[in-house]
Amino acid sequence: TRPVPLDRLIGAYPLVHEEVPGLSHAVASTILGRWGVRRAGPPQPDATLAGFIYANARSGYIFVRRDDALPRRRFTAAHELGHFRLHLTPALAQRDPDTVELIQVDEDVAEADEVELTAMERQANRFAAEILMPEGVCHVLHEQCSRKYGTAARFAVHHLANELLVSREAIA
Repeated sequence: TRPVPLDRLIGAYPLVHEEVPGLSHAVASTILGRWGVRRAGPPQPDATLAGFIYANARSGYIFVRRDDALPRRRFTAAHELGHFRLHLTPALAQRDPDTVELIQVDEDVAEADEVELTAMERQANRFAAEILMPEGVCHVLHEQCSRKYGTAARFAVHHLANELLVSREAIA
């Protein structure tokens, strides 16, 4: 019933997880360029991002905005890991490892249309929620909280969110 240690979970894959101040496409491209990645995809509007993922046949990078609160950073990292496992890994497996330079960011995955992108975002959100707030753990924590403090929903949401290091909105 402890929070999931995301660095260990992400580290089980050939991924680097970094918290980056002022994350944007340009910032991510600059960091990747220092690591020898030639480009981080087509030019994008330079809006602030909560998360960014880059993956090729050999490695990948998950960046999250350091300026966000801890629960948001954890959810974003788990969300990007979801994209890696659910969308990027299968796409990479279908390509020749010697020619795969880049598959990255949600909009570029499999050149998906808007309906597919929405579905992939929901899948990545669900993946993140299931990693950070496993149903069985939530039930155990809720039962413990109810026995100790009563059944007030508002208090239970606050307590569970604090225990799992997620937002109250997510746990609700």
